[in-house]
Amino acid sequence: MDLNITNEAVTDHIRGLYTPIDSDMAEFRKEAVEAGVPVIMEETEMLINTIMIILRPHNILEIGTALGYSACFMSKALEGDVKITTIEKNYESFMKANDNVAQQKCSESIDLICDDAVHALKQLRDGGRMYDFVFIDAAKSHYRSFWDEVVKMVHRGSVILCDNVLMRGTTVIPPEEAEHKHRTNIRNMREFLEYICGLENVQTSVVAAGDGVSISYIK
Repeated sequence: MDLNITNEAVTDHIRGLYTPIDSDMAEFRKEAVEAGVPVIMEETEMLINTIMIILRPHNILEIGTALGYSACFMSKALEGDVKITTIEKNYESFMKANDNVAQQKCSESIDLICDDAVHALKQLRDGGRMYDFVFIDAAKSHYRSFWDEVVKMVHRGSVILCDNVLMRGTTVIPPEEAEHKHRTNIRNMREFLEYICGLENVQTSVVAAGDGVSISYIK
C-alpha cells in the first residue's frame, strides 16, 4: 500500500515553484520522465540545490548514478567547480550516464564508476578518498551497508543525504502488516533511519520532501 507523504495540493504548489537549472537539464528531465526512468523529484532537486549553495562542497560522492541526472545537476549547481565520483552497478545505465554526462558538458567534473557499490566504496576508502557531501540513491535495502562505508570517508561538517527514505510512504507501515515482498525493504529502512537518528556524532533530520530524504550532518 502506497501512501501520500504530503498533501497533493501542497506538493503540486511546491513543484510549480521549480525552475530547471538550464534548458539542457530541463530536456534531460523531460526525456527521462517520458522514458519512464526515475530521476530526483523537483522538490528534492530544489532542496539539494540549496544545500549545494550553502555547503559549496569540493568533493561529492554519489551512490546510484542511474542516467547521471543528479550528478550533472550537482555539477552545474556548483558551476563545475567540484569533483563528483558516482557509482552505478548496472552496466547499461552506466553507459547511458556516460553519454549524458558528455552531452551535458560535465565530463571534467564527474568520474563514473561501474561496480558493486560496497566494493567500489572500499576501494575508494583504501585510496584515502574523503568527501564533503554524499548522496545515496540506490538499492534501499542496502542503505545501512552504504552508510557504514561512506561514514569512514567524511569529516566534521560533511553532509550525507539519502533519498527515497519514506518509500512512497510504506516506511511507516509496520513490516508485518505490509505485503510480503516489501517487508524486508521496509524493515531495513526503518532500522536504518532509527540507527542514523540515534548516532551521537551525527545530526539527522528526515524531511518529507519528494519521496522523503534524510539529511545527516557530521558533527
